Amino acid sequence: MFCSQCGAENADSAELCAQCGQSLTAPPPAPVAGPVDGPTVFASFWIRVSASLIDSVIIAGSMLLLVIVAALSALVPPLMVLLLALVWIASIVGPWLYTALFESSAMQATPGKKAIGLKVTDLQGNRISFGRATGRHFAEWITGMTFFVGYVMVAFTQKRQSLHDMIAGTVVVASSAEPGQVVSAPPAKPMSPWGIAGIFLLAFVPIFGILAAIAIPAYHDFTVRAQVMEGIVIAEDFKDAVTLFVVDNGRWPADLADAALEADADRRVGSARYVENLDISNGTITLTFGKAADERMQRKRLSMRPYVNDDGEVLWLCGRAEEPPHAYFDLEDGGKPSDRGITSLPDKHLPADCRAGAIGLEGII
Repeated sequence: MFCSQCGAENADSAELCAQCGQSLTAPPPAPVAGPVDGPTVFASFWIRVSASLIDSVIIAGSMLLLVIVAALSALVPPLMVLLLALVWIASIVGPWLYTALFESSAMQATPGKKAIGLKVTDLQGNRISFGRATGRHFAEWITGMTFFVGYVMVAFTQKRQSLHDMIAGTVVVASSAEPGQVVSAPPAKPMSPWGIAGIFLLAFVPIFGILAAIAIPAYHDFTVRAQVMEGIVIAEDFKDAVTLFVVDNGRWPADLADAALEADADRRVGSARYVENLDISNGTITLTFGKAADERMQRKRLSMRPYVNDDGEVLWLCGRAEEPPHAYFDLEDGGKPSDRGITSLPDKHLPADCRAGAIGLEGII
């Protein structure tokens, strides 16, 4: 038989090793206790997460103190600029030195790993150098670019290695593990389905949350703009009617009654879903959105103002669009100029041609 201490071969009947004196009849040592998967020495995914959380709290707490000091320095502007620069530098240098110094020290672990009973070694179970610890730290930036996939690898690799562990040639093991145990340790057992499900929830729910935080407001804005378009489409027929009125009468219609459009307005608004009122004031068309519309546009208004260009054409300014050169709002034959109107809808809910800064051309939809 072989000695479990030194590996020397002994007779099957021997009770003590002839090489080192180790008892050959004593029960085999118990598996390494602590944060490991079964008999292997490699740290499990969830144990590593726990250690990482402890380290994150320590680093974040230290950074918070620096930020507070920088905020208090606002009374001395030159000092504030210096401290803000130091905070930025510390946000990069601090985590690097914290990780690299501790993992290359005699502890072989950051305080978080040490508290959980872990250490970082090379593939032979030996203490890593400061250079390798530095490489491992910055390799974690690459892991972070993989949308958590590089971290999830810990659950599936045989030595429970993350992407940055593989890049640096390191493993995270139980602090009591000896180099020989690391080298000869069996592959980590597959995780249970429940454990895998928990990992995917931890890794991908935040991603879905971020995407939802972006997509939901964008969808809401799209919905509002679609409702605004109903009003713009309705206004098109009335813009044509105002133009014909000007051609026939040489002035802007004072109101719906003057343009004989009251019945048409009642009919179109009555069949509309989001527009509750349409009015004309000296040629300017104003739409008011009702209770069925999104709450952000209820009782909000959108106005379209007519003008005449140098060629005598009747054109339209939508919403907050700027007045183009050579726009005439007071007709040559007399009458009041077209009203400026009131647009209270936010720019982000208006078509591009109706927003502040846009140059009014032809009231294009």
